[in-house]
Amino acid sequence: MKSMTVIILLTVSLLFSISCKKDTSTICENILEQGIADSSSLVGEWELKSFAYTIYGRTIKEKEENDGALLVTDSNQIVLRVVGGNTLSYNYELQNDNHITNTGGGGTLINSPADIAELENDLREALENTFCFVIKDNELLIHYNETDEPYITI
Repeated sequence: MKSMTVIILLTVSLLFSISCKKDTSTICENILEQGIADSSSLVGEWELKSFAYTIYGRTIKEKEENDGALLVTDSNQIVLRVVGGNTLSYNYELQNDNHITNTGGGGTLINSPADIAELENDLREALENTFCFVIKDNELLIHYNETDEPYITI
């Protein structure tokens, strides 16, 4: 079992305020330039370290530290365990170079302290809206779309 770091990326683009259409292919290409998107390297147990905010999928601008574990199985399942919280499970499909699509799943979020419940909700949203990934050194970077806000001002 490998223990590595997973960082869930939220791409923030100032252009989102100008344009309603997001170019997710450019973001995925930018992320892919940072490492590899090998499906066999994706499988394993990853330590959840942080959410990281980026512009265009390039430079990490801001990190929020978190604790948990993400298990990616060879049967196309992602299982997320949050320290002090619940377990979420999602099925996924890999497409093209580094595109990853959630194909269903979830979990019951019950009896977590308020701060853990908020983290679980953020992670649930991230996994449900995931669309590309890359492995950079010993980190798994997963990019997702934020659904409620088109951009965040930094």
